[in-house]
Amino acid sequence: IYYHSLKDVLLFIPPLEEQKRIVAKIDTLFAKIDKAISLTEESLVQAKNLLPSVLKELFEKGKADGWEEKKLGEVIEKTKNVNPKTSSFDEFTYIDISAVDKSLQEIVLPKTVKSIGAPSRAKKSIELDDILFATTRPNLKNIAIVSVLYEFPIASTGFCVVRSNSETHNRYLFYYLISDLLQEQIEPYIRGAQYPAISDKDLKSVLIPVPNLKEQIQLSELFDKISEESKKTQSKLEEQLAYLKQLKSSILTKAFKGEL
Repeated sequence: IYYHSLKDVLLFIPPLEEQKRIVAKIDTLFAKIDKAISLTEESLVQAKNLLPSVLKELFEKGKADGWEEKKLGEVIEKTKNVNPKTSSFDEFTYIDISAVDKSLQEIVLPKTVKSIGAPSRAKKSIELDDILFATTRPNLKNIAIVSVLYEFPIASTGFCVVRSNSETHNRYLFYYLISDLLQEQIEPYIRGAQYPAISDKDLKSVLIPVPNLKEQIQLSELFDKISEESKKTQSKLEEQLAYLKQLKSSILTKAFKGEL
């Protein structure tokens, strides 16, 4: 907006003493709201850190209790690449990194693509319950389980496809892959400044603690419950934050309408 327009805006100016009273009232209310915002933000950080801290604690405890450690590549199945342009289907479901919501760690935006116009990176054949681990900028944790039976699903080569074998539970693998312990292990393997990435081979060389299958399932169920409760708590806190910030705006509106 230009000054010549702004200077013509009408202002309602109460007496000076009334201005001082209004400002004092606003300062008092804003101080209380700012304190509530600060406490809510602290609670939100704690809610976001709950699952990572539990994962680290229980995985470290398992290692201390003598769980066998194996390379990731030893506890998953081999997967294959495909060429959709020479396939028998006319179109397929394409999942690239943009299809994964990293905050939810779920596939939310798969695309339906014509086989004849398939992107060059559409090569990785995937199945239900596979885990997709984005190897480009792995610190962002674009990681998700294929939880929907898509029609002719193919993933980008930007993912490493992790498929559990008979001795591992896919959700147990998923929770280890999103853990800070995994991030600590892959850090030395990451290459590239502009687009830091890790190769499938290096990812499969990291060590993973492997309890028996029954214990993996029990832990996965526990992690699921903690994750669900954490997300619910985060959602409520984010709503509360939005309300508190909007409240400051509404207080100003009332103040300048003479309603405060």
